Amino acid sequence: MTADALAGDRLLAVATLRSPGQAELARAPVHPVACAGFLEAHEALDDGRYNVLLRGISRVRLLEEVEGTGRPYREFRVEILEDRYPADGPPALASEVEALEQVVLELARRLPAESGAPDLAEAVARMRVPARMADLVAAAVSGDAGTRLRILEELDVARRIDLVIREVASTLLKAGPVGGGASA
Repeated sequence: MTADALAGDRLLAVATLRSPGQAELARAPVHPVACAGFLEAHEALDDGRYNVLLRGISRVRLLEEVEGTGRPYREFRVEILEDRYPADGPPALASEVEALEQVVLELARRLPAESGAPDLAEAVARMRVPARMADLVAAAVSGDAGTRLRILEELDVARRIDLVIREVASTLLKAGPVGGGASA
């Protein structure tokens, strides 16, 4: 699949299995919302696998599996899903964006530099698109697959930012006070 994407348009979608225990099934059920991305970089491994850097470009809904392609991987027809903003557009989310920036700054204050939190705070401060900001923070902070999936599936940007703020707040609670380890 990766070799075909690299030889073509470099696009592929990453879907999440409904049940990791069914991974060995030829047609294991997947969640209907996936991330479509562009293969920015890759490293071919000796065993035929790849390490890849995939830049997410859109959420997609998997509509229908394409049968009979003869390929050893699954293909789907998809619908591109658009972010939903308030009627006044991204500027209407200024307070939500500020709250997200503040919790990320607090994360950078509490976690050691090697955690990457200061780099995340710097990247967030430079961003201007609320949906991308939320997605970046979610990718960096969310360790739970279920939470990542809920964030991925949320098209309403205000609600997505709220989910991400809650995830960062949870991480802050685990981090404990500035300079300290996890609280008891």
